[in-house]
Amino acid sequence: MSELKQFFRNSQVMAAMTALSRVFGLVRDQLTNFLLGTTRLADIWVIAFMLPNLFRRLMAEGVMSSAFVPLLSEITATDEDAPDREAEALAFARAMFSLILLAATLLITGIVLTLPWILPFLMKWMTPSGRENDPEFYARLILPTRLLFPYILFISLAAICQGVLNVKNRFALPSFTPIVLNICIIGFGFGLRHWHGNPLWGLCVGVLVGGFFQFFLQWLQLHRIGFRLAPTLRIMGPRTREAIRLWFPTTFSAGIVQINALISTAVAANLFEGASMALFNSTRMMELVLGVFAAAISTSILPLLSRQRGRDDRSGLNNSLWAGLTVMSLVTIPAAVGLILAGPSMISLLFQRGAFNDHSLNLTYTALLFHAMALIPIAWYRILSQTFYAHKQVLVSVAIAGVAAVVNIYCCFRLPTLFDRDLAHCGIALATLISSWLLMGIALWQIYRRYQVRWPRVFTWDLVRITLATAAFVPLWLPFGIELLSPFALILKIISSILVYIILIYVLQVSALPRILRKK
Repeated sequence: MSELKQFFRNSQVMAAMTALSRVFGLVRDQLTNFLLGTTRLADIWVIAFMLPNLFRRLMAEGVMSSAFVPLLSEITATDEDAPDREAEALAFARAMFSLILLAATLLITGIVLTLPWILPFLMKWMTPSGRENDPEFYARLILPTRLLFPYILFISLAAICQGVLNVKNRFALPSFTPIVLNICIIGFGFGLRHWHGNPLWGLCVGVLVGGFFQFFLQWLQLHRIGFRLAPTLRIMGPRTREAIRLWFPTTFSAGIVQINALISTAVAANLFEGASMALFNSTRMMELVLGVFAAAISTSILPLLSRQRGRDDRSGLNNSLWAGLTVMSLVTIPAAVGLILAGPSMISLLFQRGAFNDHSLNLTYTALLFHAMALIPIAWYRILSQTFYAHKQVLVSVAIAGVAAVVNIYCCFRLPTLFDRDLAHCGIALATLISSWLLMGIALWQIYRRYQVRWPRVFTWDLVRITLATAAFVPLWLPFGIELLSPFALILKIISSILVYIILIYVLQVSALPRILRKK
């Protein structure tokens, strides 16, 4: 089986598992909206859950994408001296496992001890001009945030296990473990919803239990295949030093992106009650697409690009990059249009129950109008950024992320003033839209300039055909309005739109995907 075909098979496995995970994630979001709505308690949950996830992306996803997977792939890229290479891979994995364990423990201890002083200060600093501080809200944030921070330890160790499994072409279990997390949050969140009169505590317990099982299940599979991952005192070897050299710039780059997201959320929390939750719900609607297809394709393409870069196979790397972008476009272009057309009815169907009312729906959809248009550049950048990681040129992504973050943060403080007070959160969604297109544009330019990657003509025509196929299902939604469709009518229109789109994709002969799938 060719590497490109193996890549698409891995993508399909990950997409299937991730799709199932998103179903459970959707149920989780339905539960949190049912329990919290768009109240102040909902804003507390969004920020308290976001803070450990911010560090998760720094500690876990940053090291896996920029340092661990490329170096481990490089070690195992050839079958020569296979036993020695397997031993070297195990030693490197154990060293990184120990390094992450130590770093996460120190980070959690420091943050938990200093949070009562740091958090109120940061929240006050992120209050836009003309808005009042809310000291009671800041004080209520501290305990839930402290409770959730140990999640960083479990998910960081799980990332190392996932990296090893991915390099060994085992993608199913790593894609399945987020389902376990969602099941735990749903189970404990619902079961303990009346615990101490606050539904937040059950949600927090679910996060911690789910995080532990995300790590343990992957560690157990590695143990069963003979890859016994355990702490070691032999941490600082040549490979580990190289990983740290690659990791720190990526951590800085990811930190820019994540702090950028945190500032956006904190600014929203200081606008009005429920603004953070409305933006969170809108982002979750985007993640129904990004979390399934973008995550699956970008994760599975990194080992492929790293191996092709290691063999100096520029032609193969070029083909893999544009193949990934083609598949991403086949999904994200119609999805972006679909979210705009079906947004109100989808939000109502998914979330409108319990504490989530008509006001919550309107807040979420107005943000979604801007977020939907950011879907394409965000998805593309997830593919493009892997090219920098495969070339071990992480500083490029640092610079790109820095420019986009500065623009986004500036816009977050300025653009809300362009909207009425009750719609001020749309300014933050607009900031995301502007910065995401800038991020993608700079990344494309840098890849063209640094790696001589050329934009194929067939890719241009495929984009035109995809756009035409997308435009063909728009009349099915006319006359467009914000009135809500019944669940049956909504599902019927969605299915009809998908059928029209798929038929026209084949009629217009979008060539890239069928050609790739036919490769032997």
